Amino acid sequence: MTLLMKTQEAWMRAKYLPHTILSGFYTPYWVSVSHQGVVLQKSGALESPTASRPLQGQDVDSLWDSAADELFKLCDQARIEYKRIHILFSDVWFKPLVVSIKHQSAQDSEMEMLLQGQYQRVYGDLCKGWAYAWDACGSHLVAMASPQHGIDQIRRGLAQRHIQLAGLSPISAQYLRSAPEPAMDGWMAILQCDSFSLLRIDKQEVCDWRTFPVTSTLFDDLLIHLSRQSARASDNSRFLEIVDLTQTMDQSYFQEGLMNLGWQSQFTNLMALKRNSSANWLHLLDVKHR
Repeated sequence: MTLLMKTQEAWMRAKYLPHTILSGFYTPYWVSVSHQGVVLQKSGALESPTASRPLQGQDVDSLWDSAADELFKLCDQARIEYKRIHILFSDVWFKPLVVSIKHQSAQDSEMEMLLQGQYQRVYGDLCKGWAYAWDACGSHLVAMASPQHGIDQIRRGLAQRHIQLAGLSPISAQYLRSAPEPAMDGWMAILQCDSFSLLRIDKQEVCDWRTFPVTSTLFDDLLIHLSRQSARASDNSRFLEIVDLTQTMDQSYFQEGLMNLGWQSQFTNLMALKRNSSANWLHLLDVKHR
């Protein structure tokens, strides 16, 4: 079973992420959210997407508030009552966690307790009061956490506008959903404009997943965190698959820098995704914000 199939199967039963991943093919509107702003695009439409101003806020709560405000403004301007939208966030808005598990038949309450302990150990109090979505993926429990109040605020605001929330997820999850080929064993970096994810893939299973904000340059931050995460996991793999969702990186520069540090790497060809009509969410990434 491929990583794509396992990701689909694993998150089908999660609390809110599965609809995010699996119902996107039939969603009339796509929305992307990053620190650069909110973008609204009608699926398959020829007209240009509409974009908000950059989001305001220095902490998690204020950023989610700003994202909700800008989203509602775009929805009101587009007059999309009684429609369905699928929202993709840059990865840094979520906190992923992968935990090895022995039994997959545990009750939700047991999983919740396990995740609370693991999130506290990894992230401290940062994720206190957050909502979890999870399910088993092979021998691992793959989870995502996001602020409960932020999700509730978006749901309420959309419901007031008679708009159905078809799904809400980090953009890396959508990429894994749409990936045209199975991932190779090793590390995977999914690059975005304001953040990136590092995943460890083994036998088509996700066995580690962390997200990081961009604080310097994507290249410098990637090298730092790749080295740290590899050392943290005591991992000997020196292969990195790079998924550049910004579509702006100098591939030769990246690969030469990684090679100098003993890493082999390859860039994923996103044109295969663009040729797939189900991947029209990629056009959201081309929008320049006001």
